[in-house]
Amino acid sequence: MRVSVLIVGYRNLRHLDACIGGAIRSMAGVEGEILFIDCSDDGSSAFVRERYPTVRVLPQAGNLGFGRGNNHLAREARGEHLLLLNPDTVPRSDEIARMVRFADAHPEAGACGGRCVFPTGEHDLGSHQPMLDVTGMVLAALGLARLRRGALPLDASSPQRVEVISGAFMLVRRALWERLGGFDELFFMYTEEVDLCKRIADAGFQLW
Repeated sequence: MRVSVLIVGYRNLRHLDACIGGAIRSMAGVEGEILFIDCSDDGSSAFVRERYPTVRVLPQAGNLGFGRGNNHLAREARGEHLLLLNPDTVPRSDEIARMVRFADAHPEAGACGGRCVFPTGEHDLGSHQPMLDVTGMVLAALGLARLRRGALPLDASSPQRVEVISGAFMLVRRALWERLGGFDELFFMYTEEVDLCKRIADAGFQLW
């Protein structure tokens, strides 16, 4: 199996139909699976089982947080690649299939991601951010994240190397994920992907 899409839900019932439906369409032509776990007990598990019977719904295990939730799903995954997908993120065309093809063509890439946009069309700067440092954290706290250096240029029209990929839409080679132990579970939510990206780079792999 080529890719396992991992979705960790937390009070996201209203988004799941668009997210999972988009993921299924986006995987067209690529052998894959979707795994889901709900961390909030809001009816999402029952909805997914009924609406998308091919999705593997794991039993609830409490509020695991983002990192532990994805680690939990990854242990059950069967794909060569793991595609982390936020439950409020909607693939619009063939993004997942293209990501797998890109990874196949770039063995030096330990992980790759895509640019995310809000429904308004505005860029989600978090999807192509530079590595965190003190200056960057201060600018982000002041609402000036756009001034941070090292992020993917907003006008970029071709794949480029980056320092950090957002966990909202991130493809990681499963062998590398297992070698690194996945997310550090000391992070409950936020910046766990920054830590993972640094460890991927430190292991000698690129991020695109």
